[in-house]
Amino acid sequence: MTEIYSLFILTFTANPLWQTMWIVAFIITMYAFGLCKDKQFIYIMMIGSLFWGLHFWLIAAFAAAWVQLFDIAKNALALRYEKNIKISIFCITAYIIIWFLAYKDAYSLLPIITSVISVFLVFYVRWIWLNLWYLWIIVCWFWYNLHNWSIGWMLSDVVLFFVWIAWVMRILIIEKKWKKSE
Repeated sequence: MTEIYSLFILTFTANPLWQTMWIVAFIITMYAFGLCKDKQFIYIMMIGSLFWGLHFWLIAAFAAAWVQLFDIAKNALALRYEKNIKISIFCITAYIIIWFLAYKDAYSLLPIITSVISVFLVFYVRWIWLNLWYLWIIVCWFWYNLHNWSIGWMLSDVVLFFVWIAWVMRILIIEKKWKKSE
């Protein structure tokens, strides 16, 4: 256990900029999860993607860095062109190209899987289903980050899992109130 702790401390002290990037991205992501409206969630996640992209760039996990940076464009397109099959196919194609260009190992496929799921979510799914599917994204990112020693994002994934549970419960309660008021 002390070896893991030592590695954790060494990783953080080796690059303070890296530490700052994941902390900022983590705070932004937590804030996004506190929102109940889809568009607000997507806008805030776009800002988080910028910081996650910089974080991954700093640790040389380039597949994830490019995925996060393209997520900004994908989310902007999804907000503008909801349920547009051509734009969603374009985004999926772009993610596949990113995977080929940034291929490092089989784990490089995990960010692409999360991105394809997210294309489906932001273009075609809203409200509770967006949040329910987000669990699969968290799981894929966790395994990718474990492989790349992205300690910041692994911690974020664990916290996000618990936040995700609370968020889904909150949304179910809100939806139940809305249905009663109708």
